[in-house]
Amino acid sequence: MILKKAAVLGAGVMGAQIAGHLAGCGVEVLLMDIAPSLALQGIERLKKSKPAAMYDLDDLRLITPGNFEDDLPKIAECDWVIEAVLEKLEIKQKLFGEVEKYLKPSTIISSNTSGILHKQLVGGRSDIFRKNFLITHFFNPVRYMKLVEVISGGETRPEVVKEIAEFLEDGLGKGVVYAKDTPNFIANRIGVHAVVTAFHKTAENNWPIEVVDQVMGVPCARPKSAIFRTADIVGIDTLALVAKNSGIKLPAFVEEMVKRGWIGDKAGQGFYKRVRPEVGSQKSEILVLDPKTMEYRPQQKIKTPSLGKAREISDPAERLRTVVLADDEAGKIAQPLVNESIAYAAEVADEIAHNIDEIDKAMRWGFNWELGPFEQRKALDNTLPLIPSHQGRGEKKIVKTNSGADLTDLGDGVFACEFHTKMNAIDGDVIAMLNQAIDLVEKEGAGLVIGNDGANFSVGANLMMIFIAASNGQWDEIDRMIRAFQGVGQRIRFCKKPVVAAPFGMTLGGGAEITMAANYINAAAETYMGLVEAGVGLIPAGGGCKNLLLRMEERHKQAFHPKDKIWMAPDDGGPFPKVRDVFQTIAFAKVSASAKEAVKIGYMKSSDNITLDREKLIMSAKKRVLDIAKSYQPPASREDILLPGDGGKMALVNSIRQTRLKGDISDHDALIGEKLAHVLTGGDRQALHKTNEQHILDLEREAFMSLCGMEKTIARIQHMLSKGKPLRN
Repeated sequence: MILKKAAVLGAGVMGAQIAGHLAGCGVEVLLMDIAPSLALQGIERLKKSKPAAMYDLDDLRLITPGNFEDDLPKIAECDWVIEAVLEKLEIKQKLFGEVEKYLKPSTIISSNTSGILHKQLVGGRSDIFRKNFLITHFFNPVRYMKLVEVISGGETRPEVVKEIAEFLEDGLGKGVVYAKDTPNFIANRIGVHAVVTAFHKTAENNWPIEVVDQVMGVPCARPKSAIFRTADIVGIDTLALVAKNSGIKLPAFVEEMVKRGWIGDKAGQGFYKRVRPEVGSQKSEILVLDPKTMEYRPQQKIKTPSLGKAREISDPAERLRTVVLADDEAGKIAQPLVNESIAYAAEVADEIAHNIDEIDKAMRWGFNWELGPFEQRKALDNTLPLIPSHQGRGEKKIVKTNSGADLTDLGDGVFACEFHTKMNAIDGDVIAMLNQAIDLVEKEGAGLVIGNDGANFSVGANLMMIFIAASNGQWDEIDRMIRAFQGVGQRIRFCKKPVVAAPFGMTLGGGAEITMAANYINAAAETYMGLVEAGVGLIPAGGGCKNLLLRMEERHKQAFHPKDKIWMAPDDGGPFPKVRDVFQTIAFAKVSASAKEAVKIGYMKSSDNITLDREKLIMSAKKRVLDIAKSYQPPASREDILLPGDGGKMALVNSIRQTRLKGDISDHDALIGEKLAHVLTGGDRQALHKTNEQHILDLEREAFMSLCGMEKTIARIQHMLSKGKPLRN
């Protein structure tokens, strides 16, 4: 389906977000509400939304605000009309009566209702309306939640369902689940039952709320927000409404919370409440509700053998087994809650879904469970079949493996190097596998994909190894590590066969350097890329400075179009603009909020591909390899990189020192900045000069090693390893 224009009716939280996501995917949108001001307010919310609702705020230009009274006839220009007004049947039916006057016969119309039945919504409508109508239930936040539940009626044309499903998947990157026409459909039916069951069990067993969340989050293959924190985020009043529609009774203490208006984050308090213990204090404390006393108290932490083990387990099935089957306090909480959610899913499966796979997908995509209820059942029963990969590849064909990475055969001569270290940090084993992958591909393959199935592409180089070596003065070891990293980066860049990097999620530090070493990038839309080494007192030394310089040079060449060509003028505007832009990007540790923003910053090229559906990323990258391989020629090593030399370095250094005098940065920040300026300008040479790639790599390595020898850098690294956040010293 080619969809050029859509209308979204209702500019509330969901309507505005649906419009924003459509615009972010290149669709022109009419966003309407009862008054023009409401549509404008919806657009303003998109600008300020946290997390960001848009891949790129520039895409808001595709949204035109309007109102029902004046602009409803314009829906005749649209291919798809999406209703997202208040969740009341009479309001929706009244609007449909007006909409029906202007629909062209080919226009598809859908409702974003979260639980009203399809057969109720089409009551009193014409045949053509009924044939073109279905429910498309998006989940909040629309940009980030993959699930869209599709519900059709007996009169809905099959081609309408097919066209919308294909567009949702291919055009918007969504995962479509076909639900039956029952109250609250699939995900909310099972998810809310699981949440309310936890409410009841917590009250019955006098379990501390925060302890239940500590157990039922990541240790049980569910999101970190677990049960009660999720309820606060979603809104306890919203959960109460869904529970009522499903015939699920809330415990008395939750009903009392709704009466008091303690409905979660939007009210400032729910199961949790943030307070400042002292007047004027900058610190705050998050208290938790005691259901028995209905008073807030300080939180307590639970420590059990199973939770300790679970922290070290990446495989969700093994992690779930470790906690649920444990004979400790965590197991006593997890077992009844997990078992009851599995039992309930089995009980209602035939009523709500066409097959159990749809239920598993709905819970993974709509509630961020790592495993759906039937996948959980398989995980807890070793006699059942293994859980398949969610990347749509089935069982992997592993060619080589070590403790840090696998080399897998994707078919058609394409191989993939997949990291599997903790947080996919890049270490010696990962580098060794990348080298082996390039050896194999150059000998007998069509090309290589660098990607994986983890939570994030890579958070960077193994910082612990650097910390240990620097703390013990093992400078030869640090030198060896850097040279190995730079060496594999150059092998990726000059590989005789095409290499496509497939980043997603956090792609930081060394992860960004590996990505930029590849001449082609096929990134997931949700890619958060950045060279963040300054936060730990270092600079990029795995080719990051050099490769970002080359990418920024290419961008300046594309943008430099002077009206009158000056004799001997460089075609990129001169050596300093690219150096300045790279310096600002690295010194301020800029991280993209999306793949689109990675292009704007300069980490990615405008010609790089973006894949909306993360689960299709590896296969999309494989296709990119095969397309490129037909006529691929590796690049030549650059010997003509124009740098400003010492003069450019002094310009940057003066700016750094002025910033320091203002108090905006620390002395160590300034020192790091001066080291970076030295690298980027070729500051070891006095004048404007042309240089080669190896020269810049050597400068990177020297600066990195000198910073490793400084106490404040070691303190920053240690703080990041122990606290998980940067130290400003």
